[in-house]
Amino acid sequence: MHPQRDDPLLFGPGLLQEYETARTALALTDPQLAAVARTSLEASGAPRATVEDAVTRIGAWLDIPGQATTPPNPTSMSAAAP
Repeated sequence: MHPQRDDPLLFGPGLLQEYETARTALALTDPQLAAVARTSLEASGAPRATVEDAVTRIGAWLDIPGQATTPPNPTSMSAAAP
């Protein structure tokens, strides 16, 4: 499963809704959601620096004790130059 980030007006839910659906409908845990996010990033073709930054942020999200169960907002992850 790889949540899609398509145009929600044309294709339905946005990325956050896809992760929320994965959490509720598939009962995915934080580590499982993080694995989905990492796999999606690594297969995305994004610049390596962007992927590494996002994967680091996902790891930090998992390491915070008492962290809310909402995955990090990918739109807040800055795009690095290739």
